[in-house]
Amino acid sequence: MSSNDFPQPTHSLELIKELPKELCTAIGTIMIKHAYLENVLQHIIYDLSGVDEIVGRVVCGQPRTSDRFNNIKDLALYRGLTIEPELIKLLDRDIPEIARKRDALAHGAFFKDPEHDRIIIRDLSRKWQPAGRNKGIKKKMHPSGPYVTPEALNGIIEVLDAVTDSCRYLLGSLRNQLAQQQQ
Repeated sequence: MSSNDFPQPTHSLELIKELPKELCTAIGTIMIKHAYLENVLQHIIYDLSGVDEIVGRVVCGQPRTSDRFNNIKDLALYRGLTIEPELIKLLDRDIPEIARKRDALAHGAFFKDPEHDRIIIRDLSRKWQPAGRNKGIKKKMHPSGPYVTPEALNGIIEVLDAVTDSCRYLLGSLRNQLAQQQQ
């Protein structure tokens, strides 16, 4: 299979180094809220591990967001605590997706599509599946990317807020269970 087997852009994209203010504001909000989510998850790990924040940072380091949630599930099981199955299902789905989108915004390159006067973000990691193909294609070889719009970014913020609320609920639930175990 050669590169000619895949659709190529009919026009070139212009790499840009500045974004419109409303996109910058939304992307900044996503970065801050994602860091807050990571902090909530990390504090759950500290509580389940029985360590304070300083010891936790030294021992646990800064794992990826999805790894933090996997550690929480493992520690809760080890400690005999329960996490609602629907909450696990929701967070197993949403945490990796929100982290992937945050990473793309933080590390992707932004391009202007002059034909449509829109901004595209190119994430060169992972694979994508073009229509009519039964195998994934490496993005490094055939970049793809979505348009970056205020509406799309606001949708990410909404999901991020819901995930964070669910994790704060989980923190409270697990703290209550730990307190009951100590009585």
